Amino acid sequence: MEELKRNRFEIAPQALLLAAGVILSVVLISIMVMQFEQAKNMSDVVSGKMIEDTERLRNSGIMQYDGLRVSGAEVRNFYKLYLTAAGPKGFEKLIVKNGGAEKSYIRSGSFSELTDMSGSGYVAPTDVYLCTVEQNANGIITNVIFNLEK
Repeated sequence: MEELKRNRFEIAPQALLLAAGVILSVVLISIMVMQFEQAKNMSDVVSGKMIEDTERLRNSGIMQYDGLRVSGAEVRNFYKLYLTAAGPKGFEKLIVKNGGAEKSYIRSGSFSELTDMSGSGYVAPTDVYLCTVEQNANGIITNVIFNLEK
């Protein structure tokens, strides 16, 4: 029975080692949590920058038309390139102004209106149009307007 009893001086070093191990584990876990939080913040910043760059690249094709004089054939090509069945790619509405007539396009499927010579939305391939790209306060393209020049 005497052999089973331990002296408190024998148990103290083991208890101190155990406490040091627990404290060290808590410190290491805390450092890892802080590093993960910093990595998450950095990831959010990089992700935001990538979204901005993607938006800018997507809109750069449309923005190149701003203030540009283009032929009617190019207006037709723009329609084919940027209007889809789901709606415009990169803007809200395409507007074609032929003198007094104005046609708005928000979906593809009405390309025949641009090519039908008897219709009010006819765009002759040789006509010259001035393009204006309208943006809202956030820099998002809302309308692309092709205005027939006389």
